[in-house]
Amino acid sequence: FALFCCLRFSLLLLPALLAGSLLMGLDVVAGLSLCIGLILAAGIAGHRISGAVLTRALRESVAQLVQLLLILIAARLFYIAISQSGLGLFLAGGAADAGLSSIAGMIILSAAGLVLGIFLQPLAVLALMLPLFMPLAQGLEMELIWVGIVLILLLEIAQIMPPMGVNLFILVSASRRISAEQLT
Repeated sequence: FALFCCLRFSLLLLPALLAGSLLMGLDVVAGLSLCIGLILAAGIAGHRISGAVLTRALRESVAQLVQLLLILIAARLFYIAISQSGLGLFLAGGAADAGLSSIAGMIILSAAGLVLGIFLQPLAVLALMLPLFMPLAQGLEMELIWVGIVLILLLEIAQIMPPMGVNLFILVSASRRISAEQLT
């Protein structure tokens, strides 16, 4: 355990510990919990984590969890409203009546995902777009798995695009030598 207290060495052991726990029959959550417990114990034993730091981390984690749950609740209510109103089916019927091809539908989906992804979190974009665009994609006979893959990739690209690239702000806050003006 004393060797594990060296934080740099412990980071190398975490993937091996996770793989070993999965091979022993533990599920992913239990394996990750084991890794978190060991790194927490190593941080406390190595005097790198104090009670104040741990309390602050738990408080921030709970705040982020509450935000995520509120987004999911709002997404569910939005999905119910869209499905009850029939707006998604109306869009799909309108696209089919207009003779829209599946490529044109993918371009519309991509443009909407990219623009929304610049300003919103990926989960919020998915919550807004899926109730509207999944019936459209089904109506245009698009492969839903590829629609999902393209949408996820576009949201990740949007996270780094200026002017509002969220990942750029995270990079600036993590690095003391790079300014936001240099990244944009």
